Amino acid sequence: MTDGSTDLKDPKEQERQQLLARLESLSQEGQKYVDEIQRIAEAAGPDHVLGHQDGSITPIEDKDDAMVISMKPRQDLHRVIEQLRELHKAALVLEMSDHPSIIQLGEALQPAA
Repeated sequence: MTDGSTDLKDPKEQERQQLLARLESLSQEGQKYVDEIQRIAEAAGPDHVLGHQDGSITPIEDKDDAMVISMKPRQDLHRVIEQLRELHKAALVLEMSDHPSIIQLGEALQPAA
């Protein structure tokens, strides 16, 4: 195409678009788990409870309780991070290293200093 738009008939371009869509989806899923973990951690304290959407409550007396209660979302978050790592590798194979979303993903996946 000569007008500067992307050619979605190109299989490689289709793959890139699918990768970006998956990146967005995984990012949203990961944020959901981060928010849930933070909500649980913030609820910890003497005589504190965590309310659930179904109306039930879970007592969270201390950080140990919060760690146990947040085990499932932390495992889910770990799974999402591993999928994001694989997605980043695939993006590099597709020569997307200069795409802003891929640059940001690469920076976010760096180990904390």
